[in-house]
Amino acid sequence: MKRLILTNMNWKNHPCRVIAQEENGRLVDLHLESPEKEYLLGSIHVGKVQRVLPNIKGAFVEIENRIPCFYPYTKGHHPIFTCEKKSQDLKAGDELLVQVTQEAFKTKAPCVTCNLSFSGTYLVLTTENKTIGVSNKLSKEKREELKGLLEQTLGNQCDFGVIVRTNAAGASKEHILAELEDLKRELEETIRRGRFNPCFTKIKEGSDFVTNAMKNVYWDALDHIVTDDEKIYKKILEYTNKMNPKPGCEVKLYQDPLLPLYKLYRLEHGLEEALDEKVWLKSGGFLIIQQTEAFVAIDVNSGKYMS
Repeated sequence: MKRLILTNMNWKNHPCRVIAQEENGRLVDLHLESPEKEYLLGSIHVGKVQRVLPNIKGAFVEIENRIPCFYPYTKGHHPIFTCEKKSQDLKAGDELLVQVTQEAFKTKAPCVTCNLSFSGTYLVLTTENKTIGVSNKLSKEKREELKGLLEQTLGNQCDFGVIVRTNAAGASKEHILAELEDLKRELEETIRRGRFNPCFTKIKEGSDFVTNAMKNVYWDALDHIVTDDEKIYKKILEYTNKMNPKPGCEVKLYQDPLLPLYKLYRLEHGLEEALDEKVWLKSGGFLIIQQTEAFVAIDVNSGKYMS
């Protein structure tokens, strides 16, 4: 049995929101975030190029609140400028639509891209990569079927690309095509607003806590969803009633003042294990995992392992 848990808790005297996936009594995934922090990830802005750095194939672009972001670009990039240009070359002062792909980390600025993406439960639309891709987790027959459906619907000339997500495996053609139309309208409206709004305007918010969880969960393997927050419960019901991602997947509102939801599923213990630098392996060896500013270092040790 696999369940999705959404709850609020205090972690080391800090309020936080938790998304956890449990499978057969074992936590397999945990996501933690602060309810007070405003997240940029996924948001779309009208940005202004401040500096172009050709030696490192990048540029610094300012977005809302004059936040400087790093934009890595390649030769084949196709920025969406707010004013039409004959050349695709970036220059200081250019205004363009960008989407945040990575939050700021320590001294590193947030990262942005001009390859705007719009995610649904079954599909992702992209503006630069104008091909049709299908999740490799689907069977060969299903991949060919879904790719053929989209090629027939979109034709040869298309202004965007489509990625078919794993969740499309159990969806009907009607639901997939309906979501495609919704995402197309969202893309067109975003570009239209971007061209008529002043610089440093936020055009689209990033996905909220609940919507992000609903879009990224693998529905075919999910048996039920549980939360102890009534607002979250209502949002989940709105989403499932609209999208109908998996008929029969039960949504539960947990109500027990004596035993909080995070205590019931031992989420505190799960977080302690997930954040521990030392991870023991079944073989007797262990890993030491440490986060640096530029990368994650993983040291493999033999420990108690005897060959």
